Amino acid sequence: MHTRIRPNQITVISIAVGIVGGLLFSVGSYAATSAGALLFLFSTILDGCDGELARLTYRESRTGALLDVVGDNAPPHVDGFAEVASRMDASGVAAIEINLSCPNLDGVPYALDPVLSGDVVQAVRACTRLPISAKLSSDARPISAVAASVAEAGADWVVVSNTVMGAAIDPETRRPALSGLIGGYSGGPIRPIAVRSVLEIAKDVPGLPIVGCGGVSNGPHVVEFLLAGASAVAIGSIHFKTPRIAKSMTKDINRYMARHDVASVEQLIGAYEPW
Repeated sequence: MHTRIRPNQITVISIAVGIVGGLLFSVGSYAATSAGALLFLFSTILDGCDGELARLTYRESRTGALLDVVGDNAPPHVDGFAEVASRMDASGVAAIEINLSCPNLDGVPYALDPVLSGDVVQAVRACTRLPISAKLSSDARPISAVAASVAEAGADWVVVSNTVMGAAIDPETRRPALSGLIGGYSGGPIRPIAVRSVLEIAKDVPGLPIVGCGGVSNGPHVVEFLLAGASAVAIGSIHFKTPRIAKSMTKDINRYMARHDVASVEQLIGAYEPW
């Protein structure tokens, strides 16, 4: 692959776009916050391109790895979560999701520690009356302890789950696929892991609403999460392949409900049949 664009250029642009997004967030208006969110999204997309370009063009370097780590690892803090939530509250958003489980930062994700997770949610709850959710990690053991902690601290529901920790190494170059060595693994293979997490939380923290996610790509997958105990289901990676997948999923679910004489989706929540 030949291109004049260098991986480090993409990394620098990604960092710059993220900084501009943060500055827009600090303005506090609805328009500025919306623009900031879009820039953050664009920044995360760019952030996934620099390493791929480096590998495809054989331009991996120590400088690039350092830039990537710097750009990915602005140190989060409990007060930082609260500050962002306060700005979002003032901008007029309808709800706030707290991502406690990003696996691509240095150190241990908040979502692996019930106490730290509860502290973050408590800080956010103190500065907003908006509905708030906490996105958890299936790497937490037991995940139910984290779910119970964030619920007690004020989370209205939990999102289960984020990516799981993974790693890969290229046998030809002997280099890790990620500059940080270990990162988040998503897509279809993590669905059984996410379903297990939903089952555990539904059993151990009854009454806590759960949004199930992870590897969902068709209607039966949605039904599976509902049967495990999820109150709703989110769709992620499959949108990159099939942007209008939700339409076909809805048809799949409607056909399933008609075939099994189910009058309402609510009847499916937690309704799996044990052996």
